[in-house]
Amino acid sequence: MKRLQTICLGVMAALLASCGGGGSPYVAATDAGCSLPLRFANTSSNSGIAIPESNNWTPLIGEVGRSISGCAIERLETLRVGICLKHPQLDDLQIRVSGPNGNTQTVPLSGASATTDTLCSALDASARQVNLNVNASAFTTPSTFNGVWLVQARDNTPGYESGVLVGWSLQLGGHKW
Repeated sequence: MKRLQTICLGVMAALLASCGGGGSPYVAATDAGCSLPLRFANTSSNSGIAIPESNNWTPLIGEVGRSISGCAIERLETLRVGICLKHPQLDDLQIRVSGPNGNTQTVPLSGASATTDTLCSALDASARQVNLNVNASAFTTPSTFNGVWLVQARDNTPGYESGVLVGWSLQLGGHKW
């Protein structure tokens, strides 16, 4: 009987050792966030960028990507972009968010509502703010959200009034361990 108990204890010890000693692998997650405040789309001249009335995105000439580095997020959950723009018909517009590794998400503004925002109005008195939740699934690891971000716009209905991408902001939310 004693021999059977010894064998059972030995097998149990081996099993526990093979799975890390029986301790819990769970580590509590802490909320974390990073952001880029609202700034002009063309930061080199403190101005907006004309939104093309075609299938082209706002021209890269004059556009300046903005960098996030040292962000403590280890698992990205939310990505929110604030767009400050002047355009008479928001439903005609699309926004493209490009991440550091060339990952992109395109978000239509159809159905989006614009608000008056003090920071946006400070950049341009006639501009309106649109806040967009972007699908964060393309930016799921730290190597895909630490680095340079770019936000662009395009007007899918040419022939009407053009607009201006005045500025943008970015908020990342997630967890760290």
